[in-house]
Amino acid sequence: KQWYQRRVAITAGVMTVMLVHLSLSSDLKIVSNPLNRSAPAPCALTCSGVSKHDDTDTYYAWRSIGSKAVKYIDTKECAFVTHPVVIATVRGYNCPPVSIWGIYDNLFEAVAGEDATSGQMTSNKCDVFWIATGYNC
Repeated sequence: KQWYQRRVAITAGVMTVMLVHLSLSSDLKIVSNPLNRSAPAPCALTCSGVSKHDDTDTYYAWRSIGSKAVKYIDTKECAFVTHPVVIATVRGYNCPPVSIWGIYDNLFEAVAGEDATSGQMTSNKCDVFWIATGYNC
């Protein structure tokens, strides 16, 4: 019985060390970005979010520009110091896919890939799900 308790204690200790190591290390590596800037590995950051179809801040609401619906997506809380690499997709009812037009330190522009109005994107509950990878120092 004692050998079993010792083995459990050693296993628990090893697992604790592994978990601490995993929580302190980062495997994130940014190979390239829109401005070809680099920073030390600890500065690499992945940030994600959802921009809702019914955003109450009119600056970040769906808007029509020509025949396209456009939505500015706020990334301020990520605190990027360079333009990140952004991937976005849309979820809702009969929502067209989006493309990324402009990428800046604090926001990016998602544009409906088909002719769609801001009203359609809002009424179809088209939320933009996004992931951005960049540097925060």
